[in-house]
Amino acid sequence: MTKREKVALKIRALLSKTETNGCSESEAILALAKAKELMNEYNLSTVDISDIKTDSYGKRAREFAGGSEKRRTWHRSSLLMSKIAELTHCRSYRSGASIVFFGEKHDTLIAWYMLDLIRNAMDHEFFKVRGKVQKASFMSGMMETLANKLTLMIESERNMLSKLNDCKGLMVCKDREVSHRFNSLGLNLQSSRRYYSNGDTSSFNRGKESAKNINLRKGVKSDKQAAIG
Repeated sequence: MTKREKVALKIRALLSKTETNGCSESEAILALAKAKELMNEYNLSTVDISDIKTDSYGKRAREFAGGSEKRRTWHRSSLLMSKIAELTHCRSYRSGASIVFFGEKHDTLIAWYMLDLIRNAMDHEFFKVRGKVQKASFMSGMMETLANKLTLMIESERNMLSKLNDCKGLMVCKDREVSHRFNSLGLNLQSSRRYYSNGDTSSFNRGKESAKNINLRKGVKSDKQAAIG
């Protein structure tokens, strides 16, 4: 491997230091600045970096639904898989009773960690609520707040990247590479939507408030740290 190729790989590693992967905002900004510095020093473009092909792309699937083949029972957190995929630069879909994340292996690992984190946190609160309608409404409220949190994390990363155009360009190249490899799988995917009515406004609002205590960034940083609080 040439010196330029080694530097290109180092830049890719620096660009993986995001808040999603457990870095603080200041650490992520410093990593982006260092990546830009190296690109300028070695006269590397986004094309040079993205042309470093690896075998690190692939699928990471796990069974996530209960019930029978004719009637699947999906956990409410599964509705957030697309948001999680967008945040971690992956693609997601359902296959049978499984959820699949496709992308760079490290990114799919982070995606699954976040989905597990959210599922466990929602279950932790779920058992505190009594009544079928109340439980369903409470979970819907939690899901709305968590979806908003994920959206803010996505926007935060985009804002940081916008400060460093070269690095932003590289992430665009990465997303294109993931899309190209994903499309080459030739999957025949069908979109499906599931709507949950808010049967109990009080429980829904309590669910929204409860989810505010779930720290997604702290949870990703270390599985030994509490996701709640």
